[in-house]
Amino acid sequence: MGERKRRIAAGYVPPAYLTDCDRMAFAIPATLVGALVFADVFGPDPDAPDPVEAQAEIAAKTKQLRDLIIAGCSEPFVGLAIGPRSRLLRRTADLCQSCIRAMGFEDQSSVKFGMVYYYWLEDLLARDVLSLAEGSSMAEAVTLLLPMMEHGFAVQARDASARKQAARMLRWFQERGFYVEAEMEARCA
Repeated sequence: MGERKRRIAAGYVPPAYLTDCDRMAFAIPATLVGALVFADVFGPDPDAPDPVEAQAEIAAKTKQLRDLIIAGCSEPFVGLAIGPRSRLLRRTADLCQSCIRAMGFEDQSSVKFGMVYYYWLEDLLARDVLSLAEGSSMAEAVTLLLPMMEHGFAVQARDASARKQAARMLRWFQERGFYVEAEMEARCA
């Protein structure tokens, strides 16, 4: 199956026209979570009866996540020539790295980063600023990722901190012109 047919079968239908900023806004969630997935932070369940099998399972899930994230990063740039696509991918990656540094994620646990990401994405989805089409690469990646970091949500203090940091992260992106629809909606409510 060709790449275009695979995307259509997965539910990805690009709008007729996207600005560069729109394309970047759609790629930011995949790029951010890619920083987590490609950092090799996932380990097997320490309580698993067979540690070797648990390690093999986590390795397979991580590989699947990586493939989904790569597709999720590139889908918003479909239809662009190589030059503009490369430029926008680089700008998106640089923006996400700046966010990671500004939020202090480099000095935090990967579980906390994952929780902040989850609450940030949940907020954008709840406000209809972004949507995850069923069967899309990002929808599959988020579905696969959540159970892998489930244990982090059990710590209440970490949960409250992650929610606050997710709100800060949204404001950080809004200051740079992304997801401003969420800000306008919050003012009207």
